[in-house]
Amino acid sequence: MRCLPIPGKENEFSKAQEYWRDIVNCSGFIGQFGGWDILSPQALILAFWQNQESIDRFMDEVHDRIANLSQQQLTYEYCTVDYLNIQMSIAAMNTPDLSKIGYVRMANCLLYPDGRENFFADQKSIWNPSMSSCSGMLGGYVGQFNQEASRYLVISFWDSAQSHSDYVNNLFPKLEGKVDIEQYIKDLSGHQFLINTKWNVFPQNVNHTKG
Repeated sequence: MRCLPIPGKENEFSKAQEYWRDIVNCSGFIGQFGGWDILSPQALILAFWQNQESIDRFMDEVHDRIANLSQQQLTYEYCTVDYLNIQMSIAAMNTPDLSKIGYVRMANCLLYPDGRENFFADQKSIWNPSMSSCSGMLGGYVGQFNQEASRYLVISFWDSAQSHSDYVNNLFPKLEGKVDIEQYIKDLSGHQFLINTKWNVFPQNVNHTKG
């Protein structure tokens, strides 16, 4: 989810986001967190569910009630929601403990029609094992956009912004020289955010659910 708050209503948006803690008991819900994009005024939120059926049930039975309570729609100019299916895990931890994440990096990759094989080969042999060896790297996923089969999101989880910065400054330049992403990536953009812990929703946080 990518939301652009109305200028001056960032605090109201943030407080309204806390109402979504009520999804903690929804069947199939795994976890949700987010923060402010460091490169734009957008709020970024990642939600993890076991399957599409769980999401559909949430939308039918719970979503509108929370939206009406929070009145969050009055605090933003737009909110874009994309659905993705996980295609690969980044192996620092196969089942990431989402509650330990402090910083998130997302690379939005639009591939050429014949680019999938080389994209995943480089992810598997170069990017994923190298990132997984970094101190503070907690894992991640490669997800495919449901509505755009040639677009993928590479999500990496870090314990802190400093750990990610160390990777970018010390290891990334070496890895970049080993690949030729222009052969298979048509367009590349990215997002980075510090976790806003007030937006965290994890099953173990049930006692903190808003009443």
